[in-house]
Amino acid sequence: MLMSGNNKLNKVLLITCLLIGGLYACKKQPTIPFREPLKDITGSWEIIKLTRNGEDLTSRIDLSKFRLVFNKDSTYSFEGKFPFIVSQPGTYSLDNPQFPFYISFTTKDKTIRDTLNFIYPIVNGQRQISLNISPGCSTNTYNYVFKKVE
Repeated sequence: MLMSGNNKLNKVLLITCLLIGGLYACKKQPTIPFREPLKDITGSWEIIKLTRNGEDLTSRIDLSKFRLVFNKDSTYSFEGKFPFIVSQPGTYSLDNPQFPFYISFTTKDKTIRDTLNFIYPIVNGQRQISLNISPGCSTNTYNYVFKKVE
């Protein structure tokens, strides 16, 4: 069967358009480098889980009234009373605001300065802060898991 000249021309045009379109699709797009954002921990945080040496203490203790508050000016304070690594307000700092591994607490009177491992995961779509504390006795390790109060 003979193809008409018009059909041949249409096929050649179609193939040419597909080739040009395919070449254009392979064109390199400019890449925008990803930059990890600074970690912003400002706000009020509540304890949602507390363990001692791996044993869950959360249901045994009323944690509802205690809040750890981080302010934009790098100060911290507390709402309510609860045993923590520091008992007075003061300043805090992250070792690296972009990729923090440690958080330091210094009381206002500078009598206590302590640095803790800092873990800042996203769990079920929400940021958490996890701090391991070993106050006094090295055989007891407490893990505080905080969730931001909305």
